[in-house]
Amino acid sequence: MKPTSILLAFIMLVVTYNLHAQTEECKVLLPELTGKYSGKCKKGLAHGNGTAEGKDRYEGKFKDGLPDGYGTYSNSDGEVYEGYFNEGKRHGQGKLKTKINGKDSTYNGIWKNGEFVKLVQPVAYNILRIINVNRHTVHRVNNGARVLFSLTQNGVPNNGVANLLMISDSGTYVEIGNKKGFENVVFPFLCKVTYVTPNAIKTQIYEVTFEITVNNPGDWLITLSN
Repeated sequence: MKPTSILLAFIMLVVTYNLHAQTEECKVLLPELTGKYSGKCKKGLAHGNGTAEGKDRYEGKFKDGLPDGYGTYSNSDGEVYEGYFNEGKRHGQGKLKTKINGKDSTYNGIWKNGEFVKLVQPVAYNILRIINVNRHTVHRVNNGARVLFSLTQNGVPNNGVANLLMISDSGTYVEIGNKKGFENVVFPFLCKVTYVTPNAIKTQIYEVTFEITVNNPGDWLITLSN
């Protein structure tokens, strides 16, 4: 066997051994999730971001071998919980997707030590980031599945906008008059808008960032004023 072939064989052996060792050494302590794990470890236990699959499946934060922090837990009967965990139990705010009488149902609520405590009304939208926007408004104007943005300055369309970039997690880009955005979106809808604009008296240039999650279905108009 050539030296190069021997070296490659040795490398493959080491890689295979390390992967096997990681699988064997990194444990998840919930029996329903015992089977396959990929992710970060600490002292032989799942710790940090990871994914575990057994009878059920969990993807999210782990601590000391248990789901702890934010994650998504899918059990074998099709129920899905997305929210916060503490020491392997639902704890904090979360969203439960289940079936009642054969129909899909979603509940937003609060859990404590694995027990459901109360329902909560989800907010219509969350503004995640806003930089160099003087004023903004977010209005649901009708039923539908569309989110449009109006970029204004001094009460009229802002014609000084440059390098406009709109990134969304669903929908089809559309322009309607001076408004731009997305139609046929899926809620909750996440969108990030960035652009460059002069200020109202044309003495400075600003880089604008606006990021929002719209939770409730409808036709929405978001106005950003500089």
